[in-house]
Amino acid sequence: MKELFIKSSQFENNDGIPDCCSGYGDDKSPELHIEGLPAETVTLAIVMDDLDHPIQPGFNHWVVWNIPPVSIIPGGLPQGAFVDEPIHIEQGIAYGRHCYRGPKPPFNWNHRYRFTIYALSKKIQLNSESKKDDLLNAMDGYVLAKGELIGKYQRKHIRMEKEVVKGHRLKIAGRICYGLAVISLMVGASFHGYRIHPENVENYNIGVAMGITMVIAFMIFLVAGILLTFLEKRK
Repeated sequence: MKELFIKSSQFENNDGIPDCCSGYGDDKSPELHIEGLPAETVTLAIVMDDLDHPIQPGFNHWVVWNIPPVSIIPGGLPQGAFVDEPIHIEQGIAYGRHCYRGPKPPFNWNHRYRFTIYALSKKIQLNSESKKDDLLNAMDGYVLAKGELIGKYQRKHIRMEKEVVKGHRLKIAGRICYGLAVISLMVGASFHGYRIHPENVENYNIGVAMGITMVIAFMIFLVAGILLTFLEKRK
């Protein structure tokens, strides 16, 4: 059996699939380029599987057949059992029902997704409720060549969202510290009246003690605010 060389304009083999092709993004099928098609090819078929599915390795995401033998399969193919624009395709039942369903691993797990393209010597006769196994059985003995493209997907923006939240928390904490620093100065200033009458020893001592305490509190909150602002800017 001959080997097809498959590539995409959107990601390299064993590289990351972009968000626009994922279930967390626009869920658009990637553009696929095919080299090495045998001259006698009549139709193409595509099978897309999740190789790292935790319950069912090889879980089928997309199954397509009766694609004309073209060198470029456009991206963003629409939903439908029978589609004629921008290219004729017939889609069966997988994770996507009559449509492409892109990577959507749970949490921030990193999964591999395999796109397998088959060059066939005949048109496949299947109904719209057909699944991956039905297609594989129908094209048995008619495969002229095949090729694979593997892409990886990890929901990296989960980590980005956490970083944004963390940054907001640092910003809020910094503002609180600056506010407490100002309040400390105001409280310290409010005891100034105690200190201007040194003949009242008790009040004078209270004023001095509170003044020193508020200055220390001011310095602590100010330094904390500066540190939190610095950490926020580094996010």
